Amino acid sequence: MNSYLEHNFLGNDTLKQTLSGVLSVGRLFHAVLLEGESGCGKKTLARIIAAGALCQSNSDKPCGECPSCKKAFSLTHPDILFYGSQSNRSFHIDTVREIRSAAYVAPNESEKKVIILGDVHNMTIQAQNALLKIFEEPPEHVIFILTCDNITKLLPTITSRAVIYRVKNLPVLVCADELVKRFGVTDDEAKMYAKLFDGNLGECIKVFSDEEYRDIIWRCISFVKNTGKNEYAMLSHTSYFGEKQPQIISSLKILKIVFADLFSAVTGGDNPCCADLANETDRFSSLQITEIIDIIDVTRDMLLQNVNSSLAMCSMCAEIQSVMMK
Repeated sequence: MNSYLEHNFLGNDTLKQTLSGVLSVGRLFHAVLLEGESGCGKKTLARIIAAGALCQSNSDKPCGECPSCKKAFSLTHPDILFYGSQSNRSFHIDTVREIRSAAYVAPNESEKKVIILGDVHNMTIQAQNALLKIFEEPPEHVIFILTCDNITKLLPTITSRAVIYRVKNLPVLVCADELVKRFGVTDDEAKMYAKLFDGNLGECIKVFSDEEYRDIIWRCISFVKNTGKNEYAMLSHTSYFGEKQPQIISSLKILKIVFADLFSAVTGGDNPCCADLANETDRFSSLQITEIIDIIDVTRDMLLQNVNSSLAMCSMCAEIQSVMMK
């Protein structure tokens, strides 16, 4: 296995073995699609693959030492271009037109040019159709690397023209060990978040590097503790989530994860990741938690359709309280 890949990208050993072989012989397909949930490391891997595609070493690619690799990993290589949507915003057709124009420009320093397209699941249908035109007959010097959270959000005509690699989360204990190394936290705290986010290192790193994000997690945990007990406290926590749609949607994502973890405990799995919820399992049935998770999903869809956030969150709390009264 390539030594740089081995030491700079955790987990996914089978995938790394495959990529090492492809890169070492210079036979990377013209379009690579990396699929996996947000935070699993797709964009990091995309940059490593891009460096490997342009690496000047004769065998071990990327070597991490040649001038091309150093530029690639310092994000200054003129032949590696990155395009991506911001937050949950759509990836519009105007961006794809810019990408198509850039693709036909010859490389500056290398034989190839790599274009990384991040979060292509946010592409509009029109943008995907526009991208398809260059996928069908790409310039010989261009390699596309795409990342997405779920290939079902892409047109089959796009996915059929790319080699698809699934990027998985880390094993929980591996993720926890990495958190201890990076942040010096206790084993118990590292394991709690690693288990809560199912080995998603990106989400866990965000917990320890973003105090506001960590506070939202604990408010979600407190929301669960008050579910069925104190509707006012539930509303109080949701008001803290703010009025900006991305922040509220992120909070709903975490709330769903916490309830899903509780569901696992209620249905015979391990205890909840958070010790604060260990005494809450007897209050919930699996059916109630399932209905609550459905309510959270509906609320998220309402917010994406620009329904007033305060009304949507108040409605969610009332519906969840109703479920707990059954």
